[in-house]
Amino acid sequence: MIALSTFTNLPPERQEAVVMAAAEEFAMKDYESASLSEIVKKLGIAKGSFYRYFDSKLSLYRYTLNYALQLRLQHEGKVLQKPLNDFFELLVENFQEKLAFDLKYPLFAALSYKVLQEQHEDVRETQHELKNQILELLVTMLKEQQRRGIVRKNIDIRLMAFSIFTLQAGMYDFLAYRFGIDIRANIRERKPMLELSNKDVRKVAKEMAEMLKNGIKSS
Repeated sequence: MIALSTFTNLPPERQEAVVMAAAEEFAMKDYESASLSEIVKKLGIAKGSFYRYFDSKLSLYRYTLNYALQLRLQHEGKVLQKPLNDFFELLVENFQEKLAFDLKYPLFAALSYKVLQEQHEDVRETQHELKNQILELLVTMLKEQQRRGIVRKNIDIRLMAFSIFTLQAGMYDFLAYRFGIDIRANIRERKPMLELSNKDVRKVAKEMAEMLKNGIKSS
């Protein structure tokens, strides 16, 4: 499910306007409630014109989410590619970059956060693909860390990748709980989900990395 050629032939600024209108609608509402009518109204086009760009709401949703993901990977790429010997420090820096991205692109951050919580059947495949992209990136990183002798080789690498993914995804809700932040209210008000100091974010991220590194058993 991709954009139709009529959309890809649009000027870049018009493509961006469509993506931004879609991102706002999908970030503010769940998938079922999101309305194509509202999106085309913001764009000032007839609903029939929309179907010259995308064949369905799901196609537009997937395209917009992929746009957000690629933007995030560009933002975080420099950190992920750094040749750090300390993998756990890399995780800390990566999470800091995630929050920096969220401050810069709150709509796309909200969309990425909400897609993993969607319950609509139409979105299940999209959720699965998104998780797989992230997990494959983590598996690649972990294989390199195994080669360097930094992480263990006697644990299923996909279990490690899934555990890291789950911890990082859950960090948003933990930070909201820890600092008394209403993420959904911030999304509705078009604010960044978590407006925290870099010091606070780093402290919690380091504790997460330390827990991954040494477990929770007292020494």
